[in-house]
Amino acid sequence: MISTLAIEAHSIFWVTALRLTRVSWRAEAPSALVGASVVLFMAAHDAQIWLATPAFLMLIGAVMVGGLAVRNRRMFAGAALLVGLFTAGGIGADIWGTDHLSMSILIAMMGWMGLLVYCTKLTDRVWAWVTAGAGVHMVVILYQDWLNLADRTYRATGLVANANIAAGLLDVAIIYLLLKGKWWLTPPFIIALLATGSRLGFWVMVGIIAIMVMRKAFRWWGVLVLGAALVITALVLPGGVAHQRALFYGVAPRDYREYMTYEIDLRFREAETVREPTMPGILPTGYTGDRGAHNAFWRIWYYGGILGLAAYSALYLRGMWVQRGTMAWWVLALFLGLGTLDFYVVMPSTVLLWWLALSLQSRQQSQLHIHRKCDTDGT
Repeated sequence: MISTLAIEAHSIFWVTALRLTRVSWRAEAPSALVGASVVLFMAAHDAQIWLATPAFLMLIGAVMVGGLAVRNRRMFAGAALLVGLFTAGGIGADIWGTDHLSMSILIAMMGWMGLLVYCTKLTDRVWAWVTAGAGVHMVVILYQDWLNLADRTYRATGLVANANIAAGLLDVAIIYLLLKGKWWLTPPFIIALLATGSRLGFWVMVGIIAIMVMRKAFRWWGVLVLGAALVITALVLPGGVAHQRALFYGVAPRDYREYMTYEIDLRFREAETVREPTMPGILPTGYTGDRGAHNAFWRIWYYGGILGLAAYSALYLRGMWVQRGTMAWWVLALFLGLGTLDFYVVMPSTVLLWWLALSLQSRQQSQLHIHRKCDTDGT
């Protein structure tokens, strides 16, 4: 409980003292509770699994304070179908699937949590609270890296269980700070990103920044500062040198042929525990193990079958189609990039960020429809 209160106090500091958003406590409560809940769910693992309890209570509190709203019925229907198929995957994992029953049930449960996030009344200020939680995460990563300076292969994970997931949360915070014009706050997040040793998290973030520059999302001279921070970090940061070097060369610190063979086998073959005979692509089979099928859409195919893949793809397309350039749109773009060569973006610890972005984009779409109707009516 003390650690939870410490996280909340640190979050309030980042949101108020750094003025990431203006705070009106009554109006801000749902966004604050959901933002904190998402980060706590990401931190709930192993010995910290108890954090799932306050995270769930915060989510329920957000619903009680802010209420529920479904502004886009078609997207809600697709989201409900997707969650229903995830639930069927929990059953399928035991009957015709992969025997990963407990993880499959957890995926279904987080799908229901995601649907609750989708329906909760929120504003874009929720990203300030997610960024505040990512600030705590960043501090923990830097501290972990400092404690392990002697280990050049150490990969800091911060509040979460996986270095790639750790990098994804940092990427979300970096995007938010850039869009808010707070680029000068990003260097410690970039240093923490390098300390995770996540090649995918680093290079996808580079691509996102390049697209943001082309779209003039922030001033170009901020890029010079970011580039200088990256170079200086790579030269002087003693922790995780091997992984940082691998970031810039794009390969792991091992024989190139061995590395390519390993990566292809890990990411581009069938998942390890798909049982035969089965009905591939038709019935949801639930979770399929850690090896193989390192692609988000491929994994969704296993989780929810062919209908689940269709629903997920349609939701993604609708979310990316409306009002480009919002924070939620950039998060969906980030997850699209991260999901090409890994599947942790659809794992229980991370998926609520996707639901949050989808929820806010569905509201943007509803607002666009209202404006178009008003324009047609001449009002």
